[in-house]
Amino acid sequence: MNIPVLEDRDSVDFRPTQCDPGIFITFRGKMDCYVAFSACPQDVLPIHGEGGAPPTDAHFEVLD
Repeated sequence: MNIPVLEDRDSVDFRPTQCDPGIFITFRGKMDCYVAFSACPQDVLPIHGEGGAPPTDAHFEVLD
């Protein structure tokens, strides 16, 4: 998602994603933590790319 806080700091904008399909990130927890994970269901704003992308699966993996 690409939803920046605007310069007025009182509003946000809904922009197309800046990532290509297949891009991933890795987080390393340095302490015990809880993680909330959500695949955004939004399909009426351009946050899934031009013309809106069809829904896809989202995956995560916990590594030791």
